[in-house]
Amino acid sequence: MNFFQIKQLTKGGESFPLSGSSGKILGKVLRVCDESSNPVYVSVGHKISLETAVDLVHRCSKHRIPEPIRQADIRSREFLREKYEPKLRKQPRVKLKKTKDTSDTPSLDGRNCIDDDELDCVISLFE
Repeated sequence: MNFFQIKQLTKGGESFPLSGSSGKILGKVLRVCDESSNPVYVSVGHKISLETAVDLVHRCSKHRIPEPIRQADIRSREFLREKYEPKLRKQPRVKLKKTKDTSDTPSLDGRNCIDDDELDCVISLFE
């Protein structure tokens, strides 16, 4: 793939074909919206042409990720948070303390308790 071609995608909806070493077109590289510089790779689906798939992905994308996939991700994370967060909150919290090099290291000495935002970040690592 040519990164120069990706840089030439300046507006949402612009795309170019992605071909394999045999020359066969495998899919398209699509810039879904003006705000995102990272493209999405669209391939042919079951009983759908490449052009239709590219058009559908572009029309379903408010952000870089197509909205049906984005909503599925949001709702699955919400489900996991509701199901597993109460169990995680019952466990004792890990305390943090500053070392000489000012990096955070785990400690159980009672200083600097992890706040809710940091706990949410840790929970998201396991989702």
